[in-house]
Amino acid sequence: MLKEIEQNFESLSNVAPLPKKSDIVVPTLALQFQEQPQEYSATEQIASMLQNALELPEFGEVKIKLQIGRLGTLDNIEILEARSQKNAEFLKKRLPELGFPCLNEVTTLTIVFSNAL
Repeated sequence: MLKEIEQNFESLSNVAPLPKKSDIVVPTLALQFQEQPQEYSATEQIASMLQNALELPEFGEVKIKLQIGRLGTLDNIEILEARSQKNAEFLKKRLPELGFPCLNEVTTLTIVFSNAL
């Protein structure tokens, strides 16, 4: 039995060494915009976010006054004019669910939402 253990031990010691792992190369990310970054105003940031996040359910316009807190919270919403009550109700429900950009200042905007041909 001792001889069998010796043979097993010798066979283990004759195993070829594992090949060295190659170094992982992580490519550096090229900057998409190597020009000067554009600065966007608070109103441009909010307008862009709203255009991407909302689609009115029916045709018509709704004029709204929004007050957005400095940390991106919707502090107040006031419907100023609505040609479509369904759109007005949609905006009253949907706008508080959105996360607005943190602008470090209180921002008040009057926005006309429109879904027209």
